[in-house]
Amino acid sequence: MQQRNPEVPPRIQPALAAELPTLENGGVSEDLSTITWKLKPDLLWSDGEPITSDDVVFTWEAVRDAANGSAYASEFEHVTGIEAPDPLTAVITYDEFNAGYLDQFPVLLPRHAAGPAEDMANWEFNRNPVGAGPFKLQEWAPGEYLM
Repeated sequence: MQQRNPEVPPRIQPALAAELPTLENGGVSEDLSTITWKLKPDLLWSDGEPITSDDVVFTWEAVRDAANGSAYASEFEHVTGIEAPDPLTAVITYDEFNAGYLDQFPVLLPRHAAGPAEDMANWEFNRNPVGAGPFKLQEWAPGEYLM
């Protein structure tokens, strides 16, 4: 097994984004308060529905408020707004520069498969999730197994 050189930082590879936003490509605003993400075209949820920038907006709407049952609300306290000007673009505005903007959305939630943001703790999605990765939940026996 090859060891990673600790002197070289790991490279982040986008899974859903077309590229990582930077100052050079215009994805980070000059004042560092706005980040523009471009999604790859033709991405699909495991149920065949398209992944869009509206799912980014919905994820923020759901997880930004601890009252919704979110354990991640504090990670979004500096986000002041998110817009989806088109299906593949999400524009995130911060009240100050967020040095961790590349890790802001470790997961996305599908608006079409969830429910009202304020009822997140009771979504059917919580027991029957729709994902964007290579795995699809087939069966869940609580306290026993997932497959």
